[in-house]
Amino acid sequence: MEETSAGDESHFIHSVYSTPQKITATILLFLTILFNAFPSFPYLPLGRTTATLILSLLFIFFMITPSEQAWDDVDFNTLAFLFGMMTFKVLFQKHGLAKQLK
Repeated sequence: MEETSAGDESHFIHSVYSTPQKITATILLFLTILFNAFPSFPYLPLGRTTATLILSLLFIFFMITPSEQAWDDVDFNTLAFLFGMMTFKVLFQKHGLAKQLK
């Protein structure tokens, strides 16, 4: 193992993001948390899901997250499961089974 002096900082991993990207990412993350904590603003009625989708697209637009990495991070099995659960929910409501289960 190679020893380094106290003044040598070459062993630290430097961030690949520039300062404007870090500031933009911080602002977008803060807005995402804000919209999820308070889902209904009277002057901007987006809702949690819409606000989160818009802000995630802004992460890609400002090149904070590359689009290839964003596609790799999507778990399609979870999306298929959620879609299936929503389908059952709609069918249960349509046929009145949801009221019978209460």
